[in-house]
Amino acid sequence: MKLNLSLHDYCSSVGETVRLPIGSASARLLILTAILQFCVTSAQADFHLSLPSKDTNPGAKRAPFVTLERARDAVRALQQTSGLPVGGVTIWIHKGDYPLTRGFSLTKLGSGEPGRPIVYRAASGEEVRLLGGRGLPDKAFHPVTKADVRARLDAAD
Repeated sequence: MKLNLSLHDYCSSVGETVRLPIGSASARLLILTAILQFCVTSAQADFHLSLPSKDTNPGAKRAPFVTLERARDAVRALQQTSGLPVGGVTIWIHKGDYPLTRGFSLTKLGSGEPGRPIVYRAASGEEVRLLGGRGLPDKAFHPVTKADVRARLDAAD
């Protein structure tokens, strides 16, 4: 019997399928337990952000978060429960415009440690924009005509 295990489902830093010839259920369970233990203790962790999505998702590539805040909070939770894995944590941000409606702060808790960095990174080949301001329509702009307001403005070069 061959058991197909997709390590990507259990350990997001590995994306290969392993085929193991095993006969008994206890042997399969033992191997699966070893793989899971390896993934939890020694592999880099990944979280993903994508649009559209939901922050109630687990942050996996197929079920990503939608906000930086949610990804940051997931990393903090990981730090406080099992600690950062060897290799650290990467937050992969997939293509899109991400509006920031309030300040986004990272504290010492979110800075990682030697050999266990926390990295926020755009997914390879994808354009990501973090937008911190509000968009204004063209009609919001008009010539300044009041003399007292014009007097406070610097002359245009």
